[in-house]
This record gives sequence, C-alpha cells and structure tokens, in this order.
Amino acid sequence: MEYILVYNEEVNENEQDVLEKQKSLVQPSAAFDSFAKSISSMANTEYVCFGVKIFENYCFHKVHTYTESEFERYLKNVI
Repeated sequence: MEYILVYNEEVNENEQDVLEKQKSLVQPSAAFDSFAKSISSMANTEYVCFGVKIFENYCFHKVHTYTESEFERYLKNVI
C-alpha cells in the first residue's frame, strides 16, 4: 500500500503553529522544500516532506507528499 499526503502550500498558520516551529531546531521553509525537490529530481529520487519518510517500508510500501498541483499531475500520469 502507498501513502500519499496532499498538502496546501498556502495555508495560513495560526499563532500556536508559529511558536511550535520556533522551538524546533530545523524550521520548515518553502525555499528549502523547493531546493530539496530540485536536488532530489537531479538524483532521480522523490523528496518527502514532514518526516513521513520514516513510515516507508515500515507501515507502507511507498510514501509520497504532494502539493495540490503535484497531486493533480500525479493523477494524470496514473489514469
């Protein structure tokens, strides 16, 4: 079974989320995600956000994280 997490890049964050991110050592960043995706594509691998990669080969055969537009492209290739 494959796990696909689809997320909205433009979601407004509430104050609690901002405080939690400030406490973590590595803060999520759209620029970092963009950079990591481009490097991953050069390496012919898929970048997985939010740390859900740990579930691959443990709970699921494959794990994917897509933005809404990436998910639409994925569906066009599958169908």
